[in-house]
Amino acid sequence: MRDLSGTVDVVSDIVNYVKEANGYLAGFLVYAGVREKRICREIQGLLGELGKVVLSKPLDKNKVDEIMEEIYKTAEKL
Repeated sequence: MRDLSGTVDVVSDIVNYVKEANGYLAGFLVYAGVREKRICREIQGLLGELGKVVLSKPLDKNKVDEIMEEIYKTAEKL
């Protein structure tokens, strides 16, 4: 995950990332095969989990990094 320590509003940045990523996945699902759809839904679940963690107080940066790493690993399957 890129270093977010210098940003003014980390939560806003991550929420925007989650929204943008879900938009891309929704567009990809239209053309995806069964295997790819399964992976996309797994990523969407992780993005939902990321959104919940980010909106909880205080922000657990370790949990955010952990979920982001899982998203990257899952996306590599595509």
